Amino acid sequence: MLFQKYREIQPVYAKIFDIRTSDRKYEKITGFSGFGSLVLKEEGTPISYEDPVQGYDTTFTHLTYGLGARITMEMTQDDLYNVISRLPAALADAVVRFKDTMAAEIFNNGFSSTGTPFMSGGDGQYLFDTDHPLTKVSGKGAFLCN
Repeated sequence: MLFQKYREIQPVYAKIFDIRTSDRKYEKITGFSGFGSLVLKEEGTPISYEDPVQGYDTTFTHLTYGLGARITMEMTQDDLYNVISRLPAALADAVVRFKDTMAAEIFNNGFSSTGTPFMSGGDGQYLFDTDHPLTKVSGKGAFLCN
């Protein structure tokens, strides 16, 4: 019942973020530069190339959260209103609300260097900082992607 209800609820965060699974303690990614604009190529001429430039390393450390409900002997004996059978659905709802709330924290705290610690990227700046260090590639206007 718990997992069936959990699968039925449509979380908001899944529509915004690229969700990936992992069985590791942490994930590490390396950013790299993007590319400038495409270059007009006349027939028979060679194509232009750009080399990506390595950016910042970012480590994502996975956290574990949990919540449960206890059922006492007295509850099973006195459950006149089917509270026990409704607990799994309520717990599934709590899980989805928590995940949506945690995902919203990225936007809520993305404008400040205070708040939850996972808001900074590989450059150490908060998400929506206007002072991210950028690296230009070959004067073509491509910048590092974090």
